[in-house]
Amino acid sequence: MEIFLSFLEFIQKVLFALGPFVLLLGVLIFIHELGHFLVARYFGVKVEVFSLGFGPKILKYKKGDTLYCLSLLPLGGYVKMFGSNPLEEIDEREKQKAFLYKPVLQKWLIAFAGPFMNLIFTLFTFLLLSKIGIPSLPPQLGDIKKGSQAYQEGFRSGDKLLSVDGEKISYYGEVVKRLKQAGGENLIFKIRDKSEKTKKISSFIQTKKNTNPLEVKKEVGFIEGLTALSQGLRVGVIKNSLAYRRGLRTFDEILKVNGTALRYWRDLENFIKKEKILKITFKREFEKKTIRFLNRKQESSLKALGIEPSFLYIDKVGSKTPASEAGLKRGDKLISIQDQKIQSWDQVLKEVENSSGSELKIQYQRGEKQHTVFVSPISLFVEGNIKKRYMLGIVSAGLNVWPEEILIKRNFLESISYSFSETKRWLVIISVSLARLVQGEISFRTLGGPITIGRIAHRSFHHNVFSFLSLMALISLNLFFLNLLPIPVLDGGYILFFTIEGILRRSISLKTFVLAQQVGFVFIISFMGLAFFNDIYNLLKAW
Repeated sequence: MEIFLSFLEFIQKVLFALGPFVLLLGVLIFIHELGHFLVARYFGVKVEVFSLGFGPKILKYKKGDTLYCLSLLPLGGYVKMFGSNPLEEIDEREKQKAFLYKPVLQKWLIAFAGPFMNLIFTLFTFLLLSKIGIPSLPPQLGDIKKGSQAYQEGFRSGDKLLSVDGEKISYYGEVVKRLKQAGGENLIFKIRDKSEKTKKISSFIQTKKNTNPLEVKKEVGFIEGLTALSQGLRVGVIKNSLAYRRGLRTFDEILKVNGTALRYWRDLENFIKKEKILKITFKREFEKKTIRFLNRKQESSLKALGIEPSFLYIDKVGSKTPASEAGLKRGDKLISIQDQKIQSWDQVLKEVENSSGSELKIQYQRGEKQHTVFVSPISLFVEGNIKKRYMLGIVSAGLNVWPEEILIKRNFLESISYSFSETKRWLVIISVSLARLVQGEISFRTLGGPITIGRIAHRSFHHNVFSFLSLMALISLNLFFLNLLPIPVLDGGYILFFTIEGILRRSISLKTFVLAQQVGFVFIISFMGLAFFNDIYNLLKAW
């Protein structure tokens, strides 16, 4: 009985993991093959098999001339049309139903219909998501550091952006997009601050090298210090302090103070100064707890209570890294690096990056004692040896948070416009990524196969419906683009052959056709093999 229950539990886990992957691919493959099927039937082509998946047939049903089936391997599908094999002899009376004997334009449209249906699905999905509402960051600023360009020009933490150069701003992504386009220009921002007063800020937009290899522009605009990120409420707690004695510990995350939900570190100190009695609700791993104590000195700071930012503390130490070999552990508090007191985690990252592997002097505190170690960062190669980075092997306990998301809903006409613009944007990204892949600017290691798609599908499905539908739209658009590549075996290869046939007004020789199919088949198998190899490699690396 126990073996049977264990087997059922295993099956349940498999279905839980594979379900989103099978659903995603099943829908997209069905949409694609349905395009070929409907147009073929419209032009009178006899369809012998409509299959979802490859390999042995699990379920099958025949209606008319067509056998509809569900096959074992859900990694594709096919529509088998009568007369699609050039080596097959066709009876004269049956040629009117044969695919290869149809006019060139009809064959071209049948081949194009599959990818076209994927494009239609993408457009429809983006339109649907836009109508339902797309989760987006509000146009609210995060922590603006003193001394930064943004601070000097008048931007302050928590400000709400209302417009840029007179154009209304609905979400933060619009700000980022506008900044990227405006390098070297001045922009006028209309802002509402915490006191609900409005102000205007004229800002010069600097330019920097675009580090995103999937974008066309080599340089993009930015305002130094402008961000939507804020420091969250994960705390560091000084040992034997008031907060420590009441039960608060390093790595705890504060949720509420006196019943008021707080989200940002910048709001915490001002709030605590106003209260005589403190009731702090916090989260420790998966458990919520509450502590109460008298705040005798209302003018006191968080430091006086024993609460400090958690970014100074180490959360994780990688095994077999310079940090672990130097003896650093989780919970250690970093004091200084290269004899400079640590003010932010960015300071640590900058020193590590600028070291180029040279030895760094790090002072840290463990318990009540301070220690000094000398650590040499090791180099990592990112994106196929194109970008060299350095690391110690530690992760900060600091918690950065975004503002709470809002839903951006559009009317029908706006949704249509959004659908086309978003589809165009992603088509450009797909095209650029393929070009950069060929040019060697993006490593072939970044290619993912069915395992990668399955992992992403699983995460997005269990995150929310929006994430899963967005993923479906993007993969559908990839299917549209990749299937139109002029590679024999793919739809794009057939479209190329039929285009040449239409121009020459004669069929391509059988020898040329068969040779091209063989070359295309080898290319596709090699490509899929590489993607699958990357999947296995990444799995083993993560394991």
